[in-house]
Amino acid sequence: MILLFVALIVLLLLGLGAFIFIIMKKQKSTKEEKDVKIHTTQEQLPFDYIRRGVVKLKNGQYIKLMQVPSINTQLMEEEEKEIVRETYMGLLNSLDFKVQFYKQSRLVDINDYLAFLKEKESASVNDFKTMGLQYYSRFIMELVKENSVQTKKDFLVVSFRDEKQNKKSITDDRLKKYRKGEEDTQIHEEAEAIKEERMFEKAYKTLTQREKTLQKQLRRFGMNATFLNDKEAFELFYIAYNKERSVHQSLKGVNPNNFTTLYVKHKETGGE
Repeated sequence: MILLFVALIVLLLLGLGAFIFIIMKKQKSTKEEKDVKIHTTQEQLPFDYIRRGVVKLKNGQYIKLMQVPSINTQLMEEEEKEIVRETYMGLLNSLDFKVQFYKQSRLVDINDYLAFLKEKESASVNDFKTMGLQYYSRFIMELVKENSVQTKKDFLVVSFRDEKQNKKSITDDRLKKYRKGEEDTQIHEEAEAIKEERMFEKAYKTLTQREKTLQKQLRRFGMNATFLNDKEAFELFYIAYNKERSVHQSLKGVNPNNFTTLYVKHKETGGE
C-alpha cells in the first residue's frame, strides 16, 4: 500500500514537472518569436537616412534616383527603332559609372475618374453626349473588372561608394572594441559625425554630377528625367516595402482634362 502511494506521488511530481517544462518552453518560444519579429522589422529597411535626395544605404553606399519617361518602340518604324538602339548604345558607352534600372507598378483607383464622368453626364444637355458618356462609363467599369489598371514608373539609380573610406570604416569598427571610457566614446562619435558629413558632401557632389550627365544624355532621346526629392524617395521605398498597403493610387488631385486619349497619356509629364 505504501509503495503504491509512493508511486502515485512520484507520478504526480513527474507530471507536474513535465507541465511546468512545457509552459516554460512555450513562453520561451513566444518570446523568441517576438524578438525575431522585432529584429526583422528593424532590419527591414536597407537605408540609414535620406537627405537632399541622397539615400545612404546600410552597406555604406550612397544613391540618387531619377524618374524617366518610357519609350514605346512597338509603334515605330524599323529605321526609328535602329536610331533608338544606336543612341542607347552610345549612352551606355559614354558612362564611366554604374547605372541600375528600376521599374515600379501600382494599381490605379479610378473611382474619382468615374465620378468625374458622372458629373459630366449630369451636366450635359445633349442627349447624344449623355448616351456616349453612359456607354463610356460602363465600358471603363467592365474593362477594370476584367483587367487591372496599373501605372508603371521607370527609374534610374546612380550610386557612389568610396572604397578607401569603406575599408577604413571596417578598421575603425574593429578598433571600437578596444576603446574604453565615456569620454573616448564621445570624442569618437563626434569624429565619426564629422567624417560622415564630409563623406556625404563628397557623395552628393559626385552623384549630382553623374545625374546631370545622365540627364544630358537622355535629352538625346527627347526624354526629360527628373530627380527625386526626399519625399518622393521615401514614397518609392514605402511602396516597395508595403505593396499590400499601397496598392491603389488615386487619380484625385489630377486634372482629368490632361488625359486626352484612351492611350492615357498625360500632357505635362508625357507618361503612360
